[in-house]
Amino acid sequence: MPYKQDVTGSSPVIPIKPLIIVKGFFAFMLCFLLLVWVIYMIRKAVLSDLKNIFDVYLKAIEKLRSLGIDQWDEIYPDFETIKNDIERGEMYIMPLNGHIAACGAINKENDGYDEGGKWKFGENYRVIHRLCVNVDFQSMGIGKKMLQCLEDEIKKMKFDSVRIDVLPSNKRAIEMYKNYGYIDVGQVEYRKGIFRLYEKNLK
Repeated sequence: MPYKQDVTGSSPVIPIKPLIIVKGFFAFMLCFLLLVWVIYMIRKAVLSDLKNIFDVYLKAIEKLRSLGIDQWDEIYPDFETIKNDIERGEMYIMPLNGHIAACGAINKENDGYDEGGKWKFGENYRVIHRLCVNVDFQSMGIGKKMLQCLEDEIKKMKFDSVRIDVLPSNKRAIEMYKNYGYIDVGQVEYRKGIFRLYEKNLK
């Protein structure tokens, strides 16, 4: 293929081959996907995370109250509950830019679930508790990513379904759960009032 001369007749301009552009594009996309994958990894919390995790919950409680959502308070989730989650290996966190962007626990605690829910997917399940997004990372899709990551962990444990409860006034959480395939199966009454029960099939 002949070289093209520029208007001044100086050194030849070498054409860029389409193959190089295509390779460059795919390399860029691969790097981007790897970056996203690394950013949204979660890990089990350790005791050195305890204070920072509890601070995330305290700030979330203030934010929920400002929105008129009376789901959590000084009684629950308390410091000892979070500490127990960590010691049992049930608390997970999403580190992001040196901060805890989100946290949540996985276990089989289901106080009142059996009586209140018309469960559809059997007894091989786990429950997501205390799912919380750092107020500094809200409105960034972190809650959805954290929910997906926790579901992935439950799948790795070979469980078939996941259960969760939520206060009816927490409309954003309910919308997120419904959008991700959770179905309303009943209700249970706790100290804070009636909570809706949701379930999702992971098979």
